[in-house]
Amino acid sequence: MVKNLTWDKEVLDQIDRVAEYIEQTWGRQSAKRFVQQVHKTALSLTKLPRTGRQSAKFEDICFINVGQYHWLYYRIRDTKIQVIYLFDTRQDPDKNPFG
Repeated sequence: MVKNLTWDKEVLDQIDRVAEYIEQTWGRQSAKRFVQQVHKTALSLTKLPRTGRQSAKFEDICFINVGQYHWLYYRIRDTKIQVIYLFDTRQDPDKNPFG
């Protein structure tokens, strides 16, 4: 079992931007649910790190769905999971650096 979960600054900034958009569009509760879902999904990886699918471009990177429209990318390193990117699936797939 992987014990440590780390977050890259870039992914934290992405989560904040998405939450701000959700709050402006659908309200504070929706934004709060989104952030909670992201964290819950990431924490589930500490118990089952191989739950996600492998990235098409990189062998050492996996991703997992967060809700309906987001993929959370992560890397497994020794006893650590490093969350590295949040991709909105409604974007142009060519904008996904890991897809």
